[in-house]
Amino acid sequence: MITIGTVQSGIVVAFDKAVGLGEVATEDGSRYPFHCIEIADGSRDIPVGQAVQFMLLGKLGRFEAASITPASITPASITPASITPASVTTA
Repeated sequence: MITIGTVQSGIVVAFDKAVGLGEVATEDGSRYPFHCIEIADGSRDIPVGQAVQFMLLGKLGRFEAASITPASITPASITPASITPASVTTA
C-alpha cells in the first residue's frame, strides 16, 4: 500500500553510479526508482544491499524513493537473495 508522508523501509536492489539511477524494494515487493540526488547525505552513492529508510515522492505520474537514508536494521523479510525479477512487482 502506498502511504505518502510516512517513512518506508526497504533495501537498495539496484544502483548504477555512472548514471545515478537505482531502485529500492520494500517488504511487500514494491519497487521504487530513485535518482542519486535523493540520497540524503549528499554522497550520490549507495551500495546495493544497503537497508534504507525513505519517503515516497509523486513524480512524473509515478512514485519514487526520496530522502533516502541508510537504516541500521534490515527488514527481516528483505534480503538481496529474496529480491529477484520474478519475485518483485513494480508499483
